[in-house]
Amino acid sequence: MFPEEKAKFYVIELVVALDFLHKNNMVYRDLKPENILLDSQGHVKLTDFGLSKIFENENDKAYTVCGTPQYLAPEILLRKGYDKAVDWWSLGCVMYEMIYGKLPFKFKKGEKISMDIYRQTVGFDNRISEEGKDLIKNLLIFNPQNRLGSGIDGGDKIKNHKFFSGVIWNDVWAKKIQPPFIPKLKNEEDVKYFDSSFTDESVGSLLGKNSFKERGFSNEYKGFSYLASSVGRELNEMASEE
Repeated sequence: MFPEEKAKFYVIELVVALDFLHKNNMVYRDLKPENILLDSQGHVKLTDFGLSKIFENENDKAYTVCGTPQYLAPEILLRKGYDKAVDWWSLGCVMYEMIYGKLPFKFKKGEKISMDIYRQTVGFDNRISEEGKDLIKNLLIFNPQNRLGSGIDGGDKIKNHKFFSGVIWNDVWAKKIQPPFIPKLKNEEDVKYFDSSFTDESVGSLLGKNSFKERGFSNEYKGFSYLASSVGRELNEMASEE
């Protein structure tokens, strides 16, 4: 959990990053802590654009149900088409999590996501200012058309929110704002900030030992070496719902 001022720095840089993507007609679709890295100077770097989509036109919509469940905007699940406002919903979730150490909505492991989850009341206490609370509430508005950040100039609307009063956005873009944490690295290959569960893995374990061929599925999914057992079930469920 971060104090609000520390969280604010990262939220500010995320706003700049998402606004840049949106103005280049890209929707990110997978904002979550695991995809927010820091460079050697402590500035935010978004990673993993595997779920991102580039729109050809400003008014385009996407229909694919994808992303990380706990950070999914409700309109993605409704399958009626969604736009770049989904990223601002995810930002609201991430900001809340940075300050409270938990997600704004309670998801039960193994249960299918329903609209009832989004009807839960989001709790706040004195760890956050009224301005910060107002920002999160406006990012987590169920209707994307009413959500802060919707529309062509969505990023600019967010930058003008009272939570960001006094922020010089050109300085943020130029990385002139001092990060609250600067990694202490020995060299460019220092990985001490990565969890040992990743850095201790052998190359063999990363490549995977249980290939389709070894499991007897070599002809079922040509070109794939592994498919999680749950994926097939989920795809079948989605197909049946269609």
